[in-house]
Amino acid sequence: MQVGGNITIGGGIKLGDFSINTPIQFTTTFTSSTTWTLPANAILLNASMLLIGAGGGGGTINTGYSYDCAGGGGAGGYVFVSDMIDSIIPGVSYTITVGATTAAQTTGQNSSAFGFIAYGGGRGGSINSGISQDGGNGGSGGGASSHASTFQSGGTGVTGQGYAGAEPRNIAYGSSYAYLAGGGGGAGGAPNTAGSDPRSDYGGPGIVNTITGSSQTYCAGGNGQYWVQSTATRYDGAPTTNYGSGGSGTYSANAATKGKPGACILKYTYILR
Repeated sequence: MQVGGNITIGGGIKLGDFSINTPIQFTTTFTSSTTWTLPANAILLNASMLLIGAGGGGGTINTGYSYDCAGGGGAGGYVFVSDMIDSIIPGVSYTITVGATTAAQTTGQNSSAFGFIAYGGGRGGSINSGISQDGGNGGSGGGASSHASTFQSGGTGVTGQGYAGAEPRNIAYGSSYAYLAGGGGGAGGAPNTAGSDPRSDYGGPGIVNTITGSSQTYCAGGNGQYWVQSTATRYDGAPTTNYGSGGSGTYSANAATKGKPGACILKYTYILR
């Protein structure tokens, strides 16, 4: 069927010099650094990207007292770009850098792609020879460690990417007290510090995103340790999951202390000329 002078509708659509075929859609999750190129003969119809920095490592206790507690790591920075049309040119090679898994007591690595940067999360505060430590700065800030009544500061977050980490606090609990290290900031909010139960203190919430086709929460803050005086027991922060989440405060470095790696998730649709 011929419509007008240069548009043909049949097995495909011909518009001038362009043969428009069935749109091709991809959702690609990059979990390590690489290069990526959209085919040179592609016409990009739409594209969006979620870029996530690596979460900060949780704090640990190197040498300290029984009531000392380590802070949670901050979440990696969260950057969602809903329209990438102007950022991607067909045939051009782009470098995608992804922050790796983060060791304890370490600030997360940045992730970058297409001119955007998601900053790594701040490390959680540790205890060194009985001395507490501020949380590190990052995409979201790390939580400070706790040493009795000595209060340090949570790390700061990057505006638009995450929230600050929490300070430690002491609360009445049962017949005695509980000492709580600060949780790491999350991409979706600040750590909870309002509860009267030490188990209610946790890292800041992440953000739910459906770019992969399913609902996933990314970039939650790591949980700090707490100590209960009546039982003289220290509890490690509960581990976090998914890309960009901060590591939790623990007595010694383990899997839960590690900050979760970053990612670049690219969703795009194109047709070939």
